[in-house]
Amino acid sequence: MFHWLDTHIRPPNKILITTRHRDFKGDYPVEVGGMTEPQCNELVRKTGEALGIGASISSAFCKDAYGALQEEK
Repeated sequence: MFHWLDTHIRPPNKILITTRHRDFKGDYPVEVGGMTEPQCNELVRKTGEALGIGASISSAFCKDAYGALQEEK
């Protein structure tokens, strides 16, 4: 299982693995935070570079992309 996950889940993607046992007594909240603006900027720039359009990615574009994510919340 680990080998498959390690092979097919590529950074910056993340996975959260949970388990349940018979002595499970209830659900507890697990907070999974969103992306920070620097993380978003890094993702946008790296994706742009991978697509060969890195030179077209400006700071204003990164700011707009992060702003759009915030509006969806």
